[in-house]
Amino acid sequence: MKIAALALLLSAALLATGGLALLGTRERTPEVWTEDPQASEPETAAPDAVKTARESAEPGLRPYRTTATLTEDLRDVVALPNADVDTVWRTVSAALKPRAVWTLERIVPQEATPRVRALLLLAAGVHAPDTPEVIAALRDREPVVRGAAALTIGFHPRGATRVPVTGNLALRIGRKPAKAAETALRAQLAAETDAGVKTTIELVLRAADSPSER
Repeated sequence: MKIAALALLLSAALLATGGLALLGTRERTPEVWTEDPQASEPETAAPDAVKTARESAEPGLRPYRTTATLTEDLRDVVALPNADVDTVWRTVSAALKPRAVWTLERIVPQEATPRVRALLLLAAGVHAPDTPEVIAALRDREPVVRGAAALTIGFHPRGATRVPVTGNLALRIGRKPAKAAETALRAQLAAETDAGVKTTIELVLRAADSPSER
């Protein structure tokens, strides 16, 4: 009887020890197998995401310059209230200088948004102001583009007269146009129905005839 009782006690002790060991294993298992191996590492995507969000909220000039991206720069600045149109326009214009005529021939006529088309015409056109494409734009269906064409023809970086365009952009005029461009300006002045465009053409012609403007 004593031997049987002792055996029973030993069995109970072993079972209790095994149960504690199993319980300990179950308590440790989540710590080993469900731990996220990335949880302790720094989040590397967040700064880029924040940077991207910030850049989209405050759009600026794109780092890669093509005619398409430059047009998008103008489109962005037109869409934003109180944007620095002057800086963006001048940067775009400088970048377009080597391909000004190509832009006037291929890109400007395809641009559907009148204000963007006007700024693009000005940006490229000031480098080739007497070209047929600029002269043809005097007859554009949109007044804002016709006015831009007149300013393009009359633009002079040191002209005494400044004409507001849009936002904080104002261009100086005082250049003497080539004969074909001047003839087209006078013809459009006679046919023009928009008061603002008519005033712009008059200013361009007056500044071109004034020696002090040059």
